[in-house]
Amino acid sequence: GLVILLLSLLQILLGTQVREAMDEVIKVLGYKARLEWISELGVIFYVHRSFSLIVVAVNLFWYYKILKDGSLLITVRRLVIWSFLIILS
Repeated sequence: GLVILLLSLLQILLGTQVREAMDEVIKVLGYKARLEWISELGVIFYVHRSFSLIVVAVNLFWYYKILKDGSLLITVRRLVIWSFLIILS
């Protein structure tokens, strides 16, 4: 659980950096150059995008292990399912 929390926190921090970089790119290029925004973000965007796949995979594995455990109460199972749906949204 702690590893997943740390990975998710790192993903949020990367996302914040991407958003800040995007704001700067928009200031420089303007709204008419929308097709060029992503290419101007640099490597941080690609790290953030690729790392998101790792975060989702680790969360899926964790949720699978929790849901597989038959001794869990139904409330905990519902919490796991809803939290996963929130992460995906």
